[in-house]
Amino acid sequence: MGKTLRAVWLVVRMAFQADRAAALRVIGAYAVTAVAYTLVPFWFKLIADSALARDLEESVLAAAAAALTLTLVAFVGTLGANASQELQERTGLLIDERLARLALGIPGIEHYEHPRYQDYMVLLRQDRAMLSQALSSLMNLGAGALGMVLTAVLLARVHPLLLLLPALGAAFLLTSRVGQRLRQEANEATAERFRQASYLFELATEPEAGKELRVFGLERELVDRYDRLWRGVSRERTLAGTRAALLDALAWLVFALGYGGAVGFVVWLAVSGRATPGDVLLTLGLASQVHGYIANFTYLLGWVLNTVRSVARLVWLEDYARRTLPVLPASARAPVPERLTRGIDLEGVSFRYPGTEVWGLREVSLSLPAGSIVALVGENGAGKTTLVKLLTRMYDPTEGR
Repeated sequence: MGKTLRAVWLVVRMAFQADRAAALRVIGAYAVTAVAYTLVPFWFKLIADSALARDLEESVLAAAAAALTLTLVAFVGTLGANASQELQERTGLLIDERLARLALGIPGIEHYEHPRYQDYMVLLRQDRAMLSQALSSLMNLGAGALGMVLTAVLLARVHPLLLLLPALGAAFLLTSRVGQRLRQEANEATAERFRQASYLFELATEPEAGKELRVFGLERELVDRYDRLWRGVSRERTLAGTRAALLDALAWLVFALGYGGAVGFVVWLAVSGRATPGDVLLTLGLASQVHGYIANFTYLLGWVLNTVRSVARLVWLEDYARRTLPVLPASARAPVPERLTRGIDLEGVSFRYPGTEVWGLREVSLSLPAGSIVALVGENGAGKTTLVKLLTRMYDPTEGR
């Protein structure tokens, strides 16, 4: 629960940082729409009952109230949609800036070759749109909860047993949560292969490697590898999606039976004189709204679960950045000199690339005099590029100094 609240607080704070005015407009629009939308079936009930009672004044007032409510829903909904779109764009830019600062703020380039860093960066970029509409989704969730409470109150006025209809939605939310977890686990399990397939596609379509691919006849090999990777990713994600869809279908079947039972029960009450035709009309409208609320809750529940995971990745990246920043005492910090007077020394330097057990360099000691021009000569894989990366502080040595 603590992680969920932390994730929600983080995305809401980002939305307000991006555009406070738009965020407030989104909150207001969802609150007004939730109340107004739920009242529409109640006005229809009053119209029907007053018409049957031949009460012209009440019928006109109820019809006017229904028309004004529907107009308000449309007007406020348009304002809220515009504010939500504006907020989404600005929040997305803020997230991009945050990720860019995070990547560029880490000294060196070691993190670019860290497998988990790469996977999390890919997943965060995939989830960018979801994170950028976080506040709108949260307000939608809150509006749905408020609407569900008002709906339950109105249903209870017809008959307390009708409260079982909203309760049936709990089964759907439960199966939906399982389905969302299946999809998310499949996405995470295939993240590395998805990244590899994307890299192969860029390699095949960008000009940088075009000459080498043709000289060595690697066109077919590249396409075959891409096809194998993508087919594997697609197969796992499709299987998870199919399982989740079957669970959703079962839950919807249960709710459909409950929906039919609720409508039939109110019709029976009306026939037996214990409910009015307006109550039947009210139940039909509210039952449809319950269906909509449950469908909305299903999407938003998946959003919450995915957001918690996405924010956890963002927190991991920020913690990783803090761990990799050099912690030096003030006495050890100095500006870069305009020119070297002594040179650069390496003493027993060894280095391994992240995630491997193979030494790129092993116990290298050398002195590079100031003002000298030094050539590095050696076979492919001897460590020339690695040595230059260490000299330019793109990496820190695994051992030595």
